[in-house]
Amino acid sequence: MEELSIGEWVPGLVDPYPKKLLTPKITLTREKLDILSGIIIKDKFINDILTKIGCKVISTAKNKWNCTVPSWRPDLEREVDLIEEVVRFYGYDKIASKYHYQSIMNSNEPDPHNYLDKIISMMTGLGFSQVFNNSLQPENIVSLLKTKSVEIMNPLSDKMSHLRNSLFPGLLETIDFNYKNNHPNMMIFEWGNIFHQDKPGLKGIKESLVLSGVVHGSLNQPSIHRQKGRKFNFSVLKGSISTLLNRLTIPNIVY
Repeated sequence: MEELSIGEWVPGLVDPYPKKLLTPKITLTREKLDILSGIIIKDKFINDILTKIGCKVISTAKNKWNCTVPSWRPDLEREVDLIEEVVRFYGYDKIASKYHYQSIMNSNEPDPHNYLDKIISMMTGLGFSQVFNNSLQPENIVSLLKTKSVEIMNPLSDKMSHLRNSLFPGLLETIDFNYKNNHPNMMIFEWGNIFHQDKPGLKGIKESLVLSGVVHGSLNQPSIHRQKGRKFNFSVLKGSISTLLNRLTIPNIVY
């Protein structure tokens, strides 16, 4: 480069590698190796494989290998990467196939919302529409029931001073609004939380998840095949409830 007049010698050492990259350190444990591989591999074989793939075994404790990964193996980042290398050299064909007799059923308690989603699907299949109402109600509404209601400490208004103790006031308000807007025929339901005070203090507040429904008007509209629409009555409502409970396999239904 100097002879071609495109370069010049300078004294000292110029290092274009200003910051040395630190090689990662990974700890391989016997416990995780046995769990993921499903086999027992000898310690000597593990040491040999780690050395062959370029890892420097810093220390070998009982059932543990502390390794320094070489710079040319950026694919080795976690313990599971070392396990994969060890098993690969050991040979996947040497791992015997075994039947798994352990139960794969989830032992945790079922999520109640999954059950409620099933109920919602059944209710909509019966022709009901789901509604959502405010959980805050005025005192004159919650006082209609005999249960002691829960009062809000800092209500935004008198109409939202208490937590609801029933879903029916909200459902009836929805019916009233739609009836006044020329929509008298309705089948609606709501599931949500209601609250009541058993004892003084916060610990005395009880919260329950309930399902409620209301029907109003006619089930069928008048047509050329039906001179009069079929009105909602007790038998229609009882049939809907019976269908829902039967699908939920609830026995001994008493009305």
